[in-house]
Amino acid sequence: MTVVLPDRWLNELSRTSRDLRLIRGDGAYVWDDEERQYLDLTSSGGTTLLGHNHPRIAEAISGQLSAFSGVPPGFDYDLREELLEALSFIIPVPLTHVSFTTSGSAAVDLAITMVASVSQRPRLIAMQRSDHGSGIAGRAASGGRRLGDIAGRSLEVIRVPFDDIDALSAQLDHRVAAVLVEPIQVESGIRVPGEGYLASVAELCRRAGALLVVDEVRTALRMGPALASAAAGVSADIVCLGPSLANGLPFGVTAVGPSISRRARVARRDNDEACPPLVCAVANATIRTALGPTLSALAKLTSERLQGRLRALRLGEIREVRGSGAMVAVETSLNAPTLLRRLEQRGILALPGGTGSVRILAPLILERREADGVVEALAAIVLANRPPRRRSVGVRAPGEVEVVLPGMPVRHRPKVAL
Repeated sequence: MTVVLPDRWLNELSRTSRDLRLIRGDGAYVWDDEERQYLDLTSSGGTTLLGHNHPRIAEAISGQLSAFSGVPPGFDYDLREELLEALSFIIPVPLTHVSFTTSGSAAVDLAITMVASVSQRPRLIAMQRSDHGSGIAGRAASGGRRLGDIAGRSLEVIRVPFDDIDALSAQLDHRVAAVLVEPIQVESGIRVPGEGYLASVAELCRRAGALLVVDEVRTALRMGPALASAAAGVSADIVCLGPSLANGLPFGVTAVGPSISRRARVARRDNDEACPPLVCAVANATIRTALGPTLSALAKLTSERLQGRLRALRLGEIREVRGSGAMVAVETSLNAPTLLRRLEQRGILALPGGTGSVRILAPLILERREADGVVEALAAIVLANRPPRRRSVGVRAPGEVEVVLPGMPVRHRPKVAL
């Protein structure tokens, strides 16, 4: 067989690279093309909830490939019913209907389209520093731009500070159709709101007659065996979920209650292409595995240990440790590229989280010894980057100098002849 190579190679738009070529992964680890091993604390941007090559996921993929990977539009199959059953364990009452999408961004876009379809109010409130994906509506909401031609009308986006109930209350009136909020702002550095914030947002929405849309694309199942909003005692009108529920495969869910389902004037069409049998099988396996009591308990203990030990370091160079569950941001005096590079040299991959911070989005399978290794690596990097202890020289007598180290008692100061 003759292999014909192209005389040119295409380039990707807006592609950035960390100059590391990965070839395989297993559990919480990945390997590069020189067979160097790294602890993966990126979870592929937070999507590989169960790590790489998890046996339950591998079994679901191989089993489904041996059956069928796609079906003609409009036909039912058992896997779809099984996935709906699995989702019923995590999507709370009163949400009763779901629509599948191909990504978390698409789930948010569909949610905003539903808002525009069921409400005639002209405004949508989103939070500053929010990130609602790469879809047209989600990007407009994140950037505070007007949403044009959404369900045949436009919405003005008003942005208010995250975790500021007073600022939200000042803007939330009869002109607001919905409030769009993340339980935790993951992309902007793991910003965790104060206790009761989400419940207060829900109460303000109820009083104003506005819909509450909660974007759980990055937080679902990372805070325990429930959605973060449900754990906060909040019943949203619309909830958006993303690819972490399918361990990184293209997947999204928009969940609504019966009222919105009846009133939403969105395109009524089969969405089989949004959740083909292979994705169904993986999502079903991911959700049921993540909900298992053993894994849930392990993930809780490991994440608590990780955060506790990071906070206990008490190094001046570590300015702040923010987080919830296995999602942690560490703010240091080092700039993020330097810290990421030092971690990579020690076999740990993390994500940037701002000018001086890194983000850890660990998979649920992270073990205690691995969490301890992360803490020890961060401490070693910080200490290694401390400036050397400065020596001051003072003249004591003609032809003689005194070497002084900071904190050294006077009697230990050696005198050195010139």
